[in-house]
Amino acid sequence: MIIPVQTASAADTSAGVRLQESLKTLSRIMASPQTEIPPVLLQKATAMIIIPDMVKASFFIGARYGKGVLMVRGDDGRWGNPVFVTLQGGSFGLQMGLQATDLVLVFRRGTVLDMKTRGNVILGADVSIVAGNLSLHMDENTGADLSTEIYSFSRSAGLTAGFALQGAHLRLDDAATAGLYGKSSLTAQQVLAGRVDTVSTDILRFREGFTRITGGTF
Repeated sequence: MIIPVQTASAADTSAGVRLQESLKTLSRIMASPQTEIPPVLLQKATAMIIIPDMVKASFFIGARYGKGVLMVRGDDGRWGNPVFVTLQGGSFGLQMGLQATDLVLVFRRGTVLDMKTRGNVILGADVSIVAGNLSLHMDENTGADLSTEIYSFSRSAGLTAGFALQGAHLRLDDAATAGLYGKSSLTAQQVLAGRVDTVSTDILRFREGFTRITGGTF
């Protein structure tokens, strides 16, 4: 597959750094037996979101914020071009502390269609989500139906009494995505629809690294 490459000066260089940080986050998640995403889930994934260093501050009332990368798999099984997303929201409960979390969300069902048309979803309300690292022993012989819409995998650092994503808002980030592609009028939804003629070397390297780690098709 040949992809035209745009000049480096056309794209936002900070966006390229964000891509590389996301790739490092995915590598760290996959390198640990406690957080590794099962191959059977990767094979059946329709999309993935990687959020490096999502910050959660809480003292009975929690607040979360993070910026990440969304990858969507096409009908042909190939991963498309990346777009940027934000995650933010609050929750109530017995939680305390300050936490930085590397987070990967693996989508199994039609939630991505909502993101492509509406631009946002609410975790736990619009879609169901579970901690994927509770299912570390899934393989092709388990017969698991993988019916949950989103599985979360995370690495955390800091003092905390819990980690939850219920009620958090996921939104497409048009401004950051436009900066990534060096086109001010480009939206994340247009990228997800395949309306991109050229990509930067940063995007190309990210796609290559992402498909290598996930075992997908480039």
